[in-house]
Amino acid sequence: MTDVNPEHPDVVSIYETDDVNLIPVLKSILRDAEIPYYVQGEEAVSLLPVGSFGSHSAHHGLMSMSIHVQAQHADEARALLEAVATAPVEIPEPEEGDENES
Repeated sequence: MTDVNPEHPDVVSIYETDDVNLIPVLKSILRDAEIPYYVQGEEAVSLLPVGSFGSHSAHHGLMSMSIHVQAQHADEARALLEAVATAPVEIPEPEEGDENES
């Protein structure tokens, strides 16, 4: 749902990040909540030579992206995105005998 016109006066920026790996997650949350959005700067990240799905460290600090929504959805969208962006990441311990163990 990317039908938000960033030039419209009723559109507000609700979230900014330089973490290219977080953007697809945030977009998915907004789509699931049926909140129209626009990601400013996303196109520029795809121009980087390592690609948009490269490692976070390859892009960290290089490009900032901001998510915009209509003002009427801003509070709900901020709450949804902040909850995810600040959630702790749990990395499961490898099971004994796991083939990918180092």
